Amino acid sequence: MPSDADHHVAAPAAVEARHVVHAYGDVVALDDVSLRVPAGGSVALVGESGSGKTTLLRCFNRMVDPQHGSITVAGNDVKSQPVEALRRSIGYVQQDGGLLPHWTVQRNVELVPRLRGAGDAAVNAAGDALDLVGLPRAKYATRYPHELSGGQRQRVALARALAARPSLILLDEPFGALDAISRADLHEAFEAARAATGVTTLLVTHDLAEAARLCKELVVMRAGRIEQQGTIQDLNDSPATPYVTNLLDRALAGLERLKGLRSEARA
Repeated sequence: MPSDADHHVAAPAAVEARHVVHAYGDVVALDDVSLRVPAGGSVALVGESGSGKTTLLRCFNRMVDPQHGSITVAGNDVKSQPVEALRRSIGYVQQDGGLLPHWTVQRNVELVPRLRGAGDAAVNAAGDALDLVGLPRAKYATRYPHELSGGQRQRVALARALAARPSLILLDEPFGALDAISRADLHEAFEAARAATGVTTLLVTHDLAEAARLCKELVVMRAGRIEQQGTIQDLNDSPATPYVTNLLDRALAGLERLKGLRSEARA
């Protein structure tokens, strides 16, 4: 009789990179990288500066066109449609938020729905997105970016990325410039938004703890290649390379040092 495994069908890929190669002059940023993220999945690209994680992320919205290999989103080659249409179908949050300073919060969040032809429905779409990320529309819609804290601006950027209800959202170090408290608050807002929408997520971060908290799967990158892919438990139980071991050791050492400092403060 056929086993359960025979009946298993893999979840369709929301995004996929196949044998991707890209270089900036003589510097190889991506060296035969393949990655598959199922629909509804959440994957963090982790690594030090220059590991290739941001270059790989930007291949999916064609901010980078790799020199070799293929990139697909929802089963379609990203080069098969106009780049503007592709980018409007994908949520994108960058480190500095990228808000337009002379526009209100409401208008910033309405941007993509209006570009996609939502018309007046963009008003409600933006309001719903603001509510979703913990910025009630009645209180924040008419404010300007300079009237907000750094954490609030990033929430607006997240709302803008979600307002058009994309099936995929790309996040490029979106929490890196925030203080620890704002960062923790934004983590909670992001987790709530992801749970509510089920959006497929690809996150770039250098913080292993952040990656483990926000994503089910981690992809450790180094020098343009993938060192290991798996859950944080997989990485901890069976690190594939000395680099992965070192990455985990450094993250744990930082945590132990913090625990030690808290114990001293309470003594």
